[in-house]
Amino acid sequence: MKTIATLTSVILAVNLVSAQSLSSGCISTLTSLVANPEFACLNAQALIPLATNPTQSVITPVNQWLQGMCSQPACTNDVISAAVSNVTTGCQSDLEAHGLQTSSSALSLVTPVIQLAYPSVRQIACLQDANDGNVMCATELLTDLQDSVGTLSVDKVIQVATQVSSSGISTLPSNVTCSNCVKQAYNIANKAFPARASQASSVLSGQCGASFVDGAQPSGVVEIASTASAAATSKSAAVGRASLVSSSSIFGIAATSLVAVFSAFVVLA
Repeated sequence: MKTIATLTSVILAVNLVSAQSLSSGCISTLTSLVANPEFACLNAQALIPLATNPTQSVITPVNQWLQGMCSQPACTNDVISAAVSNVTTGCQSDLEAHGLQTSSSALSLVTPVIQLAYPSVRQIACLQDANDGNVMCATELLTDLQDSVGTLSVDKVIQVATQVSSSGISTLPSNVTCSNCVKQAYNIANKAFPARASQASSVLSGQCGASFVDGAQPSGVVEIASTASAAATSKSAAVGRASLVSSSSIFGIAATSLVAVFSAFVVLA
């Protein structure tokens, strides 16, 4: 579902969008979200350089964003709900201009699915590779991708993500898609949504070999996300809502919300 993916992208990667493309009301909403301590768990202020200089490589700002975000306590369901509500209200005209639904009925589906996907998305975003100097897995992946396609500006990341989403991971070199980091990202997604991972499993095993999807923990890849958090998600309610969404939408949430982080992970879409 395009609505879910885009809303999540706006919330978790808000400053990846050029400020000139947004309405004044939306800019005001996003500025308030960035400045509000309630949303510190998103660490969105670290992405401001990408809004002011969208032609630069995303790697350094994204690395700083993730390091800060992963050191923060996890966002609570209430914070996620408030972020979705604020963005859909303040950016209503911007979202609707792109054909995206902002009605209360749409939000009643969007919010629980985002809440359900968020813990796994955060786990993936906060993976670190001890075999590569404790670099963030996202930084490692983006660096390898940049070596292949050139400077990863915001526009370039969106272009690559769109290409991979439509054409598959065969468009990317195997050192990007078949790394230990991506293997563990798949493991996390498969554990969270096992019934919806079969499409990704066949694609990844085809390019990376059967052992890539055997569920074994790859050596040296660790999670560094802060374990501090508030009350757990009401998973049964969220799963009920999530069952209304296709498998491509579920994994699209993870992929799009981390569009500047795990470009290759849209294979799960």
